[in-house]
Amino acid sequence: QDAEFLAGFGVMDYSLLIGIHHCEPTGDADGGAEGGGSGSAARRALGRGGGWREPSGLWAEGGQDLYFVGLIDFLIAFGLKKQAEHVLRSAQGHSADASCVDPKAYAERQVQFVLDSVLSKPELSTGSRTPRCPYGEHCIRQNPQHKEECCHPGQPGWEADEEDQSASGSAGTLRITFIKARDLKNADMAPGDLSDPYATAGLGLQRCSTHTVDNNLNPEWNCVVRLAVDRAHLGQELELSVWDEDHNRSLQGSDDFLGRLWLPVARLVKGGSLLVKEKLQGVSKGELHARIEFIPLAAGNGGPGR
Repeated sequence: QDAEFLAGFGVMDYSLLIGIHHCEPTGDADGGAEGGGSGSAARRALGRGGGWREPSGLWAEGGQDLYFVGLIDFLIAFGLKKQAEHVLRSAQGHSADASCVDPKAYAERQVQFVLDSVLSKPELSTGSRTPRCPYGEHCIRQNPQHKEECCHPGQPGWEADEEDQSASGSAGTLRITFIKARDLKNADMAPGDLSDPYATAGLGLQRCSTHTVDNNLNPEWNCVVRLAVDRAHLGQELELSVWDEDHNRSLQGSDDFLGRLWLPVARLVKGGSLLVKEKLQGVSKGELHARIEFIPLAAGNGGPGR
């Protein structure tokens, strides 16, 4: 939300700032308000291995340190000078790693860094948390004890895996399986050339893409991507889009649009699983096939900002 706020004002070049306050136990009954709540609050944090502190802050494991996390911003606008710098760096082949990018791309990059390098991975709800039955859908054992000891297809615990957990937000994970597309438009005008399509899932400032299938208007990806779902995303929409990759990377943003779909996140969370087979919007032709599954966060693992 903070990164979206800054992107909305067209600014970039901000960084993550972490402040650490070391708490000395005061021994008072109410936790030492002026010491950051270091007394009884710190002991409670020690007992539970850290956690959120009201009204702000995060207790470290052990309860002696209090972390404050925010953004430090130089309010650099993406004006003509920065746009020219961006074009120059892209022409030099550094579009992917240049620091001077448009505000939305900068915000997306910042969010991805926090997800990958700062936040711990919360535990997803996996139902009974029992091991998967090695026979899967072919299991014929009717022993009640076996059904209690092993998870089977159709149960929540069968679906969640380590990669789902690594992508989880404060509400859970969206797992999107891009199956295939049909009858896409041809965006390549050269004789004998066809579109080189890939698919992208977007939610908030997150973006994940499939591999590219070269020279094919009926690509089959069978590719799984995952997006974190935070509580702030519940009123937003999931975007599924298809693009024609331009293999000339000297200029950024040259990939051609082949269509998109919008799906309300609230609908996906409520339904749990949805099979999509719909005509792409914004183009004259094309159909996308995908499966979308929502895997909720385990009870007790949610918290502000994960």
